[in-house]
Formats: sequence, C-alpha cells, structure tokens
Amino acid sequence: METFYPKEAIFRGIDKGQIGIVIGIYPLSRFFMAPIIGNYIVKIGTKATFYAAPFITSASAICFGLLSFVGNNLTFFWCSLFIRVLQAVGRTFFALSIFTLSAELFPDHLSLICSIMETFESFGQISGPIFGATLYEVGGFMLPNFVMGTTMAMLACAFVILAPLPHRVIDANGGSLHQIEEGKKGIQNKNEENFVGYSTVLRLGKTWMIIAIVALRGITSSFYQASLPTHLKSLSPSAMLIGIMSTIMSCSYLLSSPIWGVLIEKKIKHSPKLITLMGSMMAIIAVSLMGPIPFIPITKTISTMCISFVLLGMAASALYIPIFKKCSNVSKKLNFTGATTVRVDVRFFFWLNNWRLRR
Repeated sequence: METFYPKEAIFRGIDKGQIGIVIGIYPLSRFFMAPIIGNYIVKIGTKATFYAAPFITSASAICFGLLSFVGNNLTFFWCSLFIRVLQAVGRTFFALSIFTLSAELFPDHLSLICSIMETFESFGQISGPIFGATLYEVGGFMLPNFVMGTTMAMLACAFVILAPLPHRVIDANGGSLHQIEEGKKGIQNKNEENFVGYSTVLRLGKTWMIIAIVALRGITSSFYQASLPTHLKSLSPSAMLIGIMSTIMSCSYLLSSPIWGVLIEKKIKHSPKLITLMGSMMAIIAVSLMGPIPFIPITKTISTMCISFVLLGMAASALYIPIFKKCSNVSKKLNFTGATTVRVDVRFFFWLNNWRLRR
C-alpha cells in the first residue's frame, strides 16, 4: 500500500499529515486490538477467527479499490481510515489464530512451522511492493486492490473447502482447545481449574525475557530506517541503493529463518538459547560494522554496509524464531491461551515505533 497510496492520496487532495495518519492507524490499531481480540478468541473460536481473517482482509482490499469512486478529499480520508482499521482487524485475527493453531496442530514442530511461515511472510514483504507497484502502473489505484482482494478471497474459499481444519472447541470457562471427532457428542473439559490470565503470566521472569527478546528484535529490524539515507550520504547513494539495502536484510531473514527452525527441531541441547545468543552477537557485529564504531579500523563502504545488513537479517530471525517455542512452553505450563497476544502486542509496538521514526 505504501508503494502507491500516497501518490493517489495527494492526487485526491490529501496532505502528508493525513497520509501519515492513514498509514500509521494500521499498526496502532493492531497494537490496541491484539490484547482485546486475544482475550475473546477463546469465545469466538480459533477456527472461526482463522477463517474470518482472509475474508476480512480481502473485503478491505476491495473496498480500497472502490475508493477510486470517492471524489471528496475529506470523504476519501475518512473512508481510508475506516478501511485501514478493518485491515488491522483482519490481520490481527490472522496473527493470533495462525500461531495458536500451529501450536495445537504441530506441538512437536512449532519452531519449524513458524520459521516456514516467517520465511513466506518475508517473501511477501519483498514481492508485495513489486506486484503492487506493477499493477498500479498498469491499471491505476483500483487494479492492485481488486486483484489482491479477489485472489485472497478465492484462496480462502479453496482452503475452507479443500483443507478444512479439525473441529475444535473451547470450554465455557476458557480452558484449552480440544480436538473432537465430527458427530461426537459431548466435550471433555480439560485443565479448567488451572486456567490463568495475563496477570499470572506477566509475573513470570520468563515472560519478561521473551518480551525483552522480541523488543530487541523489533529494534534490530527498524532502528536504521530513519537515518539510513543520511548515513549513506557520504557514499552518494541512489534511491535504488537504499532500497536494495533494505531488501538485502529481508532476503537474509527469509533464507536464515528455516535454518534456525530446523536446528531447534533437531532438539540439539540448549539450541533455542544458543540461537538467541548467536542472534545477539550477530546484531552487535552488524551495528558495529554499520557505523562503523570508531575503534575498529574499518572504513564505511557499500560492501561493509551490505555485510552488516546480511548479519542484521540473520540476527533478527535468530532472535525471533526461538520465541515461538518459548511462548508455547510458557502457555503449556500455565494453560494460558493468550501467549500469542503478548508476542503480537510487543511486536506491533515496535512496528508502530518504526513507522513513527520513518515519518
């Protein structure tokens, strides 16, 4: 969206401040909605939430395309704002349900499954702007939104029909998810007495360690974006070079995520801790090269910057992939269904902060 929306909005008479609000309301909405939706997901149902997510997202994309018929600048702004909040609802539904379902369906391979999902999410983040910009050049503002919206809706329908999820229910008191056979009567109530909420989880030292690691990952992924053009000014960079730098990090993240997932799944002793430590070390080396720090006899060049971004991508994935296993372990120990919400909440706080810096 950021590829072509600002151009269309300016054409409709929207100023830069309003454009910033429209773009920024998305991560802001997700930050506030994550704990609310996470709290009620046990009543809504993970399966229903997961199925609803792509349809909400596709509907919001199609609605964005229909903004081509909105002429008044103020109406265009408020409609854009409403649709962005709707997009945030769909994405939050998906983010919360997908990891909960992964933990339920693949409890012994959670890190590997999540690393695969992160890989394809990175691929989408790399390819999305390219597809969006290309479709915008071909058919204007309506085409990319209609193509993406209808494609997602068709894929969602195909998934519901061809790959239905097992029927899962949650007991009325907020207990754990249970799989039951179709047609089977009655529900087994499990761990009902041990169910805990956020207050109990937030008292654990491990929870704050997880939050700190997710926070470090958020900082690692975004700290450079506000000042990168200024930092590269001495190298006379083009806009394309700055874009390539960010793409290098995304590609590094994409390629390294499955590696960390496989290492964790091999159940090598202390592998999550070792991978997290490696990620921290790579982050330190990366930012040291990016400067470079004064007492290292290295000159700032395009090559050193590229190496630092490769290391940053690897560090971000190494800090992030083990978190899924840690969250799963904490939630299983306490029978807590909102561990994903905590992770999503922290993650989008740093996404929001990253957006604010770029403005």
